[in-house]
This record gives sequence, structure tokens and C-alpha cells, in this order.
Amino acid sequence: MSTEREGEENVEDRSRTNSSSKKTSSLKMVTKSSSNSKVKSKKKNPKGEKTQEKVRLTTEKQSVFNVIEQEMNNLNDIGHDIWRYAEPGGKEHQSCKRIVDFLKNKGFYMNPVCNDFDTAFRAEFGSGEVGGKNHPNIAFLCEYNADPQRGHSRGHNLLSATSLAAAIGLQRVIGFSKKPLGKVTVIGCPSNENRTFKKELLAAGCFNGIDFVLTAYPANFTCLQPKFLAQLKLRTTFHGRTAGLNPWEGANPINGIVLTQQGLAAHRQTFSPGWQIDGMVPCIGEEPCENPTKASLAYELKASTNVGIKVLNEKLHLCLEGASTASGCKFEEKVIDQPMVPNINCPGFVELYRKNAKLNGFTFHDERTDVMMEPDDISFISHNIPTFKLYYYAGTSAAHGTDEFNRYSGSTEAEYMNIVQGKSLAMMATDIFLDNEVLQGITNKHGTDAAAMNESSFLDN
Repeated sequence: MSTEREGEENVEDRSRTNSSSKKTSSLKMVTKSSSNSKVKSKKKNPKGEKTQEKVRLTTEKQSVFNVIEQEMNNLNDIGHDIWRYAEPGGKEHQSCKRIVDFLKNKGFYMNPVCNDFDTAFRAEFGSGEVGGKNHPNIAFLCEYNADPQRGHSRGHNLLSATSLAAAIGLQRVIGFSKKPLGKVTVIGCPSNENRTFKKELLAAGCFNGIDFVLTAYPANFTCLQPKFLAQLKLRTTFHGRTAGLNPWEGANPINGIVLTQQGLAAHRQTFSPGWQIDGMVPCIGEEPCENPTKASLAYELKASTNVGIKVLNEKLHLCLEGASTASGCKFEEKVIDQPMVPNINCPGFVELYRKNAKLNGFTFHDERTDVMMEPDDISFISHNIPTFKLYYYAGTSAAHGTDEFNRYSGSTEAEYMNIVQGKSLAMMATDIFLDNEVLQGITNKHGTDAAAMNESSFLDN
């Protein structure tokens, strides 16, 4: 089998229709056999000017392209059905069944490791294939929960269709291979109230044996290395004393809150970019009175690194100690929610994706770098497995979490770009299978970064 040569360029523009009928791609590609030494051919017109170049695909990538084109209508139907179901987290029964039935029909084996979760699954292909033995297991993630009020305002229906496209594309490569390449897995990830379900799946062994995780999220911008913030939620309670007849013997916990806030305000000028402390006062006493016996503060600490969270927590603690001393109140702290960790990005994935996305005509519209994103439970996966989560421009200016993005996610216009992403991910995974140097480079770099990240972890402190 042949491998991809460097220098591949954009294929011809695709033409498509946005009518109610199913779309078909007009893209023409030239298959490159293993004996070819050139990736692209250049022709000159009579004036000596270069004309459009023809991209030559490897045999493996041509098979990826072909099978996804053949299944495009089915994949888009699945995405639209999930959009119509609009099931909230933990109740995605129809969506989960729709995906599982499709994968079973395509010959995927349903691993029972996720059976304890009603709307999670793990589907695998490659165990009985020559091309699936003793090599990497690449997983694509499906998510299918919707917001109770705004439906699929984050485009999870499109994400699932993209992952399914990538999975059947890679399945075709494995199935046709005459030598070992690897396995392909699809993992269905429901959601929960705290958005930490992927961590639960990880703890339950649902990601055991996975070597790489790839997933693509629709958005109104493009970002190939998003930085998901770490987060620590704390509740602090000041305990005061009633004054009785002598006011000087009392200690007002409200003073503790006010002094803490003043201390943080003084600290803010020392915050690094990306550091955040958001607070609220959820409780002051049990009933109206001049001097309550307790008052509480709730804080969210956010930073792009574990060290940042540690420093913010230390600054907060200093403010609390100072406020306690000045007010005469004792205080206690406790973590009130699941801490979130920052993600580990793998630069090696970016180069692979960029090459294959260009090959499929993706233009990287509104590409952004160093984007700080809200905490995401995929960060837990990234600490254990090399993980690539990207945001791609889906063709709309509507922002995530809006009614407008939900409407766009259910439109025929949105279907085109998520199929492009499915092809790109599958071809990217094919490169990982075929190029051992790339595979080892990503794995080794991730191992080094994960060791450093875990060494600085704030979770056990």
C-alpha cells in the first residue's frame, strides 16, 4: 500500500444544491497506485501558465472518499433525526439507538463495557480483520444530547454524523487491507448535569485499549488547538458570634465576606491572562437579623494550567485568612463540584488534519489560535490518551448555545461541511495507521506532556 506524499493541494471546488433533495458531491479525484512516484501533475496552457492541479489520492484515501460519498445520504439522515429528537442529557435513548443500529448494520461489534450506562455505547471494528490486528485503535466520539430549551444549539447532531462518516471511512481501509493496520472504535458519550460524563466513562473502562481519540465540533469559527480551562469550585463559610449586650464581643461573618472581596480586588492586578475568579454570596444567615451567625461565599477558579489554579487558590486562601483575622470569624472551605482539568493538545495532530482538510477543500475560515474555552470533560480523556478535538467553521456566523445555531444545525446547508470533516478525520487516521514515525511522534510527545501535567495537578491538594 502507498502512503500520502507531501505537497497535496486543494481539490476542485465542489458543487452542491441546497434543495430538499439529497446532495451529491461532484468532486473528482485521481487514485494514486503504489507504483506512482508523483502526487500531483501540473499542466501548462499554450501561454506557459500553470493550470489547475489534479490531486492524486492514495488507494486508501480514495476508498475513504468513496464509501463516505456512498453513505452520505444515510449519514445526513442520522444527523437530522438526532436533531429532531432533541433529547436532553441522560435521556438520549432514541438518538443512541439510531446510531447503534446503523453501526451494527455496518458490521461493528458492540462492546458490553458501556452497558452500565443507558445511553452510552462502544462499537468496534477490526478484531476479525487482517487490517485490524496488533496496531493502533483509533476512536471517534459521538455526542447527541441537546439543550432542553435551545435544542442542538451546539451541533451535537452534526458531530455524530461526522464521527460516523469518519468511522465507516476508516473501516473501509481496515477491511480492504492485506496487512495489519489497526482498529476503529466509535464511543457514544451522553451528558450529565455536571458535564463530566466522559470522566465517568473513562473510570468505567470504556476507553480502555484506545490509542487515539479524534472528534470535530461545528462552530462559527475554526480552532485546531483550543485550550480548555481548568476549574475549581469552592464554598467558604464564615462563622460569627452573636454580640449579646456587648457589641465588641461579637463577630459578624458579613465582614468576612466584604474583606475577602476587597482582598481579591487588590489581587486582580497580579492575575495572569486567562485567570478568573468568579464569586457569589449564596447564603447570609438563616433569617433577618443584625448579626447573623454565618455567611457563605461560592467561588469558581479558572485558569489554563494546573499551576494557575494552584496560585489562584493560594491567593484566595490568603484573602480568606486575612478576612478571618480582621473580622474575628472562623472559616471553613470545601470543594462543591467536580474539579475540571486543562486539556493536553497534541501539535502532531494539527499538521495531519490541516493536510487532509485542505485535500478535502476545507478553507479554515476565521481560524483562531490560543482560544480559551470553557472547561470540557474531554480534558480528562486527553490526560490519558492523545486526543484531538477541533472546532471547524460550519458555514454560519451564529454562536454556540443560540437558537440560531440550533436552527442551522438542522438545515441541509450544515450537512455539507460535516461530511467534509468526516472525510478529513478518516484520512488523517489513515495517515496515523500508515506512518509509524508520525504515530510514535504523537505518542511520545503526549507522554511527556501528560507526565508534566500530572506532576503539577491540583486535584489531590
